Amino acid sequence: MNGAEELQRLASLVEMNKARLDEVGEQSERIYSVISEHESAIISISAISSGNSGHIPIGAGIMIPLQSTNEQKALVDIGSGIIAEKNHHEAIEILESRVKELKLVLEKMNSEAQILQAEINKLSLDFNDTATKLKPSENKEITISDTTDLTNEKPKKQRRRFGNELTLDD
Repeated sequence: MNGAEELQRLASLVEMNKARLDEVGEQSERIYSVISEHESAIISISAISSGNSGHIPIGAGIMIPLQSTNEQKALVDIGSGIIAEKNHHEAIEILESRVKELKLVLEKMNSEAQILQAEINKLSLDFNDTATKLKPSENKEITISDTTDLTNEKPKKQRRRFGNELTLDD
């Protein structure tokens, strides 16, 4: 494999790893959001179980007044769309176990992100080393072939319409 092909391969590996790192970051943000939602639910259930009256937000800035009753049950999604009626203590336990699992997943994702970052750094160093090892004659060949592609392209004519109407070409 010549130097230019090696540079292209290293550059594509760096871009691929950067894209994967971005995906891991986005997934981590979503997990943080789910953890926050679970912790908020735990706080709400704890407040309701204490027998205090309060308000429950249902969205769009609307809250419904709540009076705690003796029957303190919550509907909990236990998986695969199955909803079970649980008492508040059991619901809190389920939510806390989910938060623990999510935090473990988050730790794995953070370690994967660190591995990806180290790989990106290594590939970048390899790219720089390969680029400096290329002979000046190879560098000239690369720039010459790149410029010949640019000269073969014909400039596009600008399309004009009557008045100030915009076209898809604008």
